[in-house]
Amino acid sequence: MSDTNQNATITAEPVWVPEELIVVPMKAVPEKPAVPYVPYAEVSGIKGIILNIETSGIDPLANRIIAIGIQDPLFPEDNPSVIMLDDEASMILALFTIIQEGGYNQIIGYNLGFDFRFVFLKAMFYGIDCKEFYDCTLFDLMEGCAQVKMTFVYNAQKALDLSDLADWLWKYPKPFTDAEMIKKWASGDSEAVLEFASGQVTRTLALYLLYRKTSENMFVLPASGIVEGGGAFSSTPTAQSSSFLTIPEAHSEGTWLAKCPTCLAEWNVTVHAPDFICPIDGTRIVRK
Repeated sequence: MSDTNQNATITAEPVWVPEELIVVPMKAVPEKPAVPYVPYAEVSGIKGIILNIETSGIDPLANRIIAIGIQDPLFPEDNPSVIMLDDEASMILALFTIIQEGGYNQIIGYNLGFDFRFVFLKAMFYGIDCKEFYDCTLFDLMEGCAQVKMTFVYNAQKALDLSDLADWLWKYPKPFTDAEMIKKWASGDSEAVLEFASGQVTRTLALYLLYRKTSENMFVLPASGIVEGGGAFSSTPTAQSSSFLTIPEAHSEGTWLAKCPTCLAEWNVTVHAPDFICPIDGTRIVRK
């Protein structure tokens, strides 16, 4: 490791390393999504860092890392930091320095398997030991948004694109495609690459904060109004009923349980139906 990398430090303040090692984009990026930051309960012994890499292709054996974007989620008001150097090995060294000296033990990202594998294989190629990086737990938001739970879920849904999610939630999609970013990099347009890499970290951070806010805070019924997209509450009053909790089963007619032998999904079917077609795989289930 070079002297420059050894001088990198992390304190209680946001991530900092020498200016020649990490480039903080000075160019204004598109307005960040307005996601209210609600402090979440820190998990004892876990210190996470947002990670997103940009590469010249999807094959680590044939392609290289263009930029490494990082951000400490405890400082969401700060701009992301982007490591962008001509020498790929130096970028890996800078990342591992930050993880080691900052005491980070959790990597947070979207489609994190790609980033984690790509970086680790490059470390193997350059002969860089990285136990601290290898030992990090992974918090993959793509998995969370595909199946909600961070544990095994049978027949998990197809993962969404991060840009599509950010566009839906905050009108904050990518400024251009990955392929266009690679072309801009090849043409020497580093500012465009920095904008792209920085924005991806911001999208990941915003999604992480929203995911934790939604999953870790108890439900509270708003005093008035209905929930609108983007987390805002409408001022439109809602009709009051005797109870805010309804149990459809209490008002439904008799049913029988249809269990699909193929996908194992279960459905409550009216007693008047002698059979049922599973909407997942089309299997016909006959009432016994």
